[in-house]
Amino acid sequence: MAENQPIRTLRVAIVTEDKPDREYIGNWIQRCGAYSSEQVGIELYPSLFVQANLPPVNHREERLTEIHKILRDHTDWDIAVNPASYSAGDALAYISLLPLPVTLAYIDDTYRRYIVVKPGDCKVFLHEFFHAFILSNLHSDSGLMSSSGVALLPFTPLVNVTEYLSPQDREEVLKNKWRDFNNRVEVEGPDRLSE
Repeated sequence: MAENQPIRTLRVAIVTEDKPDREYIGNWIQRCGAYSSEQVGIELYPSLFVQANLPPVNHREERLTEIHKILRDHTDWDIAVNPASYSAGDALAYISLLPLPVTLAYIDDTYRRYIVVKPGDCKVFLHEFFHAFILSNLHSDSGLMSSSGVALLPFTPLVNVTEYLSPQDREEVLKNKWRDFNNRVEVEGPDRLSE
């Protein structure tokens, strides 16, 4: 616990397409943030709610870029979360008998501060959230940052993933805990913003 001090509180901008249920989303962010606070001393506080029209959820670059543009005029936030709905293709993949991949969340690879997540499972959100601090590798062999998860039933939480970081990933999150989210990161990845 001493390694987690001092506590950093991140202000979360919530970008939704529909009128946001502030209480539900705020509680979900803070519930997921409790795992972050426990492990690395980073708390999450919903500070801004913005409603906007966004490109389709599976048009990753366009959606991330639009969220970036929408939030340029706001200063009272550190990271952004877009609680997104499942696309028709996701739903079809989920209910088919074939083992098709479904993207549950993603984060931009330009600033590592814009997260799109299909809400409900804290493990999925935390995996993307910690990508904002783990900049040396994309995925790990164990713990929360492993590369894939399995749900036993459609639209249910992942069963083979934990909410906890491996010791190596925790160490890197602590090393980058105080990073400035206004600065670009030097990481490779497909989800670049078009600026």
